[in-house]
Amino acid sequence: MEMSLNQTFQYEILDFPLEVVWKIMTFTHYYCAKEFRSHAIDHSQLMVSFESFYNLDLSQRWANPGPSFAVMKILFSTFNLLRLAAALDACLMGAKATSDYNQWVQRPILPRLE
Repeated sequence: MEMSLNQTFQYEILDFPLEVVWKIMTFTHYYCAKEFRSHAIDHSQLMVSFESFYNLDLSQRWANPGPSFAVMKILFSTFNLLRLAAALDACLMGAKATSDYNQWVQRPILPRLE
């Protein structure tokens, strides 16, 4: 299973911390799908949390990160952030592959891919 370019971690053109949060939230959506069938209120609460990404301020920062990735590389210089990004994508693909939800959740914003 492969991810489309619109699903992969976009650390160069989107805000790194917000991408991490997005990946964790979508992982939860897929990984917990079976539980959500019997605990619908939990899924509802997750979806309400997703809605916070439609906030104008967060969306603008997400799409216009400025030097955030360069700053993250300095702050977390002992971590391989590119490996973290790849690992998050791999975990997300695994969760989706075994999930009852078979559609990709779209980012509230779309990256400027060329």
